[in-house]
Amino acid sequence: MEQPRAEVMRTLRELLSYRRLLVTFGVAGTMGVIEWLGLGHPIGLLFGLAMGLAALLISPLPWLWILPWGLKRSPVEVFFRALAVIAISSVVVVTGFAVFFAVRDAMVPHPHRLLWAAYAHLSAWSSVVISIPLFTASGWGISRHMQLERRLEIHDEREISLRNALQESRMLAMQSRLDPHFLFNALNLVAELCREDPLEAERCVVRLSALLRAALDRADQPMIALSSELDLCADYLELCRVRFGDRLRVRIDRCDSAEPVRVPSLAVQVLCENAVRHGVEKRPQGGEVHVEVQVLGDQVVLAVTSPGPFLGERKGGIGLELTRKRLALVYRGKARLEVKTASDGEHTLAVLAIPKGGAA
Repeated sequence: MEQPRAEVMRTLRELLSYRRLLVTFGVAGTMGVIEWLGLGHPIGLLFGLAMGLAALLISPLPWLWILPWGLKRSPVEVFFRALAVIAISSVVVVTGFAVFFAVRDAMVPHPHRLLWAAYAHLSAWSSVVISIPLFTASGWGISRHMQLERRLEIHDEREISLRNALQESRMLAMQSRLDPHFLFNALNLVAELCREDPLEAERCVVRLSALLRAALDRADQPMIALSSELDLCADYLELCRVRFGDRLRVRIDRCDSAEPVRVPSLAVQVLCENAVRHGVEKRPQGGEVHVEVQVLGDQVVLAVTSPGPFLGERKGGIGLELTRKRLALVYRGKARLEVKTASDGEHTLAVLAIPKGGAA
């Protein structure tokens, strides 16, 4: 009950918005003056105003409630709904003219009242016949304009929300990469490798540079190709592998047909980061981080497996929450992110499934 009432109130607010009221009174006033001049009596002005207001305030309602834009029904049902809209419009127009005839006959004196009234009624029926399609057409145009405005509002809200979520995700990514402990460990690793393995030290610097550059360069790129996202994950995991040595093993199984699919930036990297931080780093014996990409039907499925059972989402952690929010905004419920204990009971499995066709 609450939802229909809210919809009715929203429709009334839209119809009574100042932008439409300016047009309403302009058209209604013009019709009133025309009727006044044609009839030679002020009742014509009132009738013109009333019919103008009805055309702009009442005519959209049947279209909005009976045959809304984008209605998914069979052609037969759409046809009968359209007939219902035309029937309602006809009733409103005929009722308006009938009231006008009655008031006019009572207020306008004429020496031959009956003959004059009969002639006036017959001559006015051409106006009635013309007014019905005009009334129906004006309702169609206004209703479609209102629905287009609603769609634009929804689109703008989604875009703003997505940009806000991306900005939050970017800040989270920047914090994790610029965290003093992360930089301290990475730079210490590079310093040690400079003496022991200069070539490996150079490669680590390049990987670290790629990670930092990605966090900066992708601030205005909500979506990137999966191939680029996996390249970033490979750089991150390789840098971690050099740091942890034999404690970390990395395996990435890519899928050529899924490489061009666009995904939210840093969505997969967050899963790899959690796999290392909450899986490998907390286990003395370490383990393997396995990233696998598959195309299953009309979805691209990315699975990140890490050592240790899933112990629940960390209190205060916002990486997964932000990723889910971005997926909901981009794919409108057609994507999912699930983190759980794997079937063997000894690993954590993070599964990200997105439509192969891209954003909704």
